[in-house]
Amino acid sequence: MNILIVEDNQILNRIFKNFINNIKEMHLNVFIKENGKEALDFINFSKYKMDLIFTDIQMPVMNGIEFCRKLRTVDKVTPIVVCSALHESREEEIKNIDSNIEVTCKPYDFDKLGYYIYINSKPKDHFVSKKQSIGM
Repeated sequence: MNILIVEDNQILNRIFKNFINNIKEMHLNVFIKENGKEALDFINFSKYKMDLIFTDIQMPVMNGIEFCRKLRTVDKVTPIVVCSALHESREEEIKNIDSNIEVTCKPYDFDKLGYYIYINSKPKDHFVSKKQSIGM
């Protein structure tokens, strides 16, 4: 599972990465970018497909809201969790981009973050093709 962390605070990045690396039951690859532009460039040019993205809102160059907005124009399915101290004031703006984006508050609740990783590591249900559904 590939996880992208978009956060400009280096200390939080280290703590977050250490937390994820201590989840021994899963094979998790962690990538860290310090702003939305770096993250979009990484996503566009990387050989890896991200399975889950955690992003802050307030960052230099490109903030988390603009990052989510631009990402959703090309990728409508990768789960995004926005982690911010500005939870209440920006949640509606985030949900207007995509109602499936999760929003959680800082300071990080690692039980909640672990839950997001766990539920997004499960295989997604596959749609039954039309041929299968009509018995062909």
